[in-house]
Amino acid sequence: MIRFVSHCYAKNNYQYASFLKIQLESIKAAANHTPGIDIVVCFCLEDAQTVNVINEYIDQMDNVLIPLAMRDAELFRRSIGRNRATKLPTHSGDLPKFYWFTDVDYFFSPDIAIQVDKAYSSINREAILFYPKFGYIQRSHSEGDLAKNVTGIPDVSTWKKKRHSRAIGGIQIVNGHWARQNGYVPTGKWSQPRTDGKPFGDFQDDLAFRKIVEIPGTGLDIPGVYRCRHTCKTY
Repeated sequence: MIRFVSHCYAKNNYQYASFLKIQLESIKAAANHTPGIDIVVCFCLEDAQTVNVINEYIDQMDNVLIPLAMRDAELFRRSIGRNRATKLPTHSGDLPKFYWFTDVDYFFSPDIAIQVDKAYSSINREAILFYPKFGYIQRSHSEGDLAKNVTGIPDVSTWKKKRHSRAIGGIQIVNGHWARQNGYVPTGKWSQPRTDGKPFGDFQDDLAFRKIVEIPGTGLDIPGVYRCRHTCKTY
């Protein structure tokens, strides 16, 4: 089983709600293709645009979508939501084999769970942190900036291949047993709510996480990983 963990804050920017729609469409298709997938979406109740998307998909995705409402200062520290997501039970009672800590601008192919298992079977099973060696991204930021009123998953036929060298941002895959035992940066600055009022804006929680596991991650050949480009930010 794979549990995806994502964050969305679209209070001041419609794009993030549009990206969440794309992401949820892809997870819905993946869960239909390979049962044993769910996604925890961290959000705050004051963010009406994200709440609207969650309300739209919650019935469609039944036991797959798990909303995790947080105070905005907690939401803006990704570590807090990721820590909590490793403690949440699954609807099936099964324990996730992997936690995929992602961002809202990523989405995935329907066979993503099969691809992860296939890649994992070829490496040292004691490894803790993994990442896809490559993904695909839109050819320009302006193409991504068109994301609005999304009705489905984008056509990715012209997207560029992008190679990854370590587990960063939205491509961190963690051994499930280890994550449940240790969480994700459970102590220190990055586990505390923000006090400066800024939404996200610095992403050093993943640097802190790599210091904890003391490795950059093991690259896996996992096709079917896509990222929407965009220039608009909320921070």
